[in-house]
Amino acid sequence: MVVGTFLVLMIACVVGLVAWKASYAREAALRQSADSQKNLTRSLAQHAATTFKAPDVALASMADLLKYQNPQKVRFDAYLREMTQAMPQLRFIAVFDSAGSWRYSSVEERPEYSNADRPYFAYHRDNSNTKLLVSGPVTSRLTGLPTIILSRRISTPSGQFAGVIVAAIDCEFFSSFFGSFNLGTQSGISILKNDGTLLARWPAVESIRTIGDVSLFQQRIGESASGFYRITSPFDGLIKYVAYEQTPNYPLVVTVAQSEGEVLQGWCTDLASDALIAGLLLAVVIGVACMLNAQFRFGARVERTLQEREARFRLLADNIADIVIVMDKKGRIHYVSPSVVTVLDTSEDAFLGKLCLDVVHEDDRDRVISASRQLKDAAASPSGALPNAARVRFYRVVGGSLQDRRAFLFSRCGDCGRP
Repeated sequence: MVVGTFLVLMIACVVGLVAWKASYAREAALRQSADSQKNLTRSLAQHAATTFKAPDVALASMADLLKYQNPQKVRFDAYLREMTQAMPQLRFIAVFDSAGSWRYSSVEERPEYSNADRPYFAYHRDNSNTKLLVSGPVTSRLTGLPTIILSRRISTPSGQFAGVIVAAIDCEFFSSFFGSFNLGTQSGISILKNDGTLLARWPAVESIRTIGDVSLFQQRIGESASGFYRITSPFDGLIKYVAYEQTPNYPLVVTVAQSEGEVLQGWCTDLASDALIAGLLLAVVIGVACMLNAQFRFGARVERTLQEREARFRLLADNIADIVIVMDKKGRIHYVSPSVVTVLDTSEDAFLGKLCLDVVHEDDRDRVISASRQLKDAAASPSGALPNAARVRFYRVVGGSLQDRRAFLFSRCGDCGRP
């Protein structure tokens, strides 16, 4: 019972300690990952805002210029090429007239097709808003690559529609930049519009252009410009932790997602180590418990054997007619059989605590001393046999009234033969 209780308590302590440490470490890993993802998302949002800000300013100034002036084509095309080279994120800058035809371009060879069918062109044509419009991704007719389009309306001094000026950014520009971060093979970084349209992502996904639950996405953006939550990814179906940040001044959102498995990978490794150590510790505890149980069982068996032997000795000593005396090494009496009352007509207390020679008649002391020495010599001999002379019968006891009728035997004592 004691060993079982000890074993249960030790197992409960070890398992409880491992479970508490695992729970605490898991929460710590999630907090650390959340902080890292939020910081990275904030940095990437600033980078995206900066990436769009420079073209935005350039397009705004050129739209104002074209509102009142009609620059020479050669000079303005050269100016657009210089602007494109100054901003490495740009693939090209182009100006379309009110019919969608190419008016100015940073491209050396001017295409012949019209862009009047593009959604951004139709938007500017039908709306007088002169703010920057971010659209796409579209497959560029010029490069054949997925492209993000930044565009502004060009108006006449009277407010009439005069065309559109656009700047093109390859989606690969963001994908290659996002890929420089070591986030894991199951992680992802995305730039989305506020309506859930996916503009760029690393790693690239061709078949998905919007996130799964647009209403939930817009609800989170409406509640807070930044946040952190756990979702099932619409890209690969994995459970992921997502941090998001809305870019300042633009309707864009940057998200950083890490899979739960990669976030908790270090925690799982530590948990496996802790479990191994706990298993070894439990094995030691169980081994100790088994040893204790074996010792307790052995002790119980020994105790039962001693009790049985003592019971048999008591039965023998209490029922024999001769007097049995037990002494220590110094000859001091510790036990006298009850037969002393019948034989010597005296109580057991008259013998207990006394030296053996004190209860022997003085006429017989020499014989007792001699017999005791014979006992010592016999015990020291190789055979250990007691000679007949050592089996002494004493006929007289101090204070005894039945001197010649009964006898009693002294057990061997080491030093009782000293005079």
